[in-house]
Amino acid sequence: MLPAPVAFDADDQALLNQTVGYYHERLLATSEAQAYLAARGLAHPELLAHFKLGVADRTLGLRLPEKTRKAGADTAHDERVLGRAASRVRFAASRP
Repeated sequence: MLPAPVAFDADDQALLNQTVGYYHERLLATSEAQAYLAARGLAHPELLAHFKLGVADRTLGLRLPEKTRKAGADTAHDERVLGRAASRVRFAASRP
């Protein structure tokens, strides 16, 4: 299994920031997601960076601990924060 891109011992805000960063990196690496946004006039690099747009493409779930392991049970609460929607563009709402 690949290492998790988030630290599960982090506080909620740090976990949210790590998750937003992961989704943003996935958007930048996924041509299909970029094409989706471009078709809607949202392909400006400044827009993507400023709003930290990202895509939930199920890869985060592949990098989380198995639910049958203790670490997986410990993260069950965090799944609500991480989001479990497949292939959806995410807009992060956060305070500066």
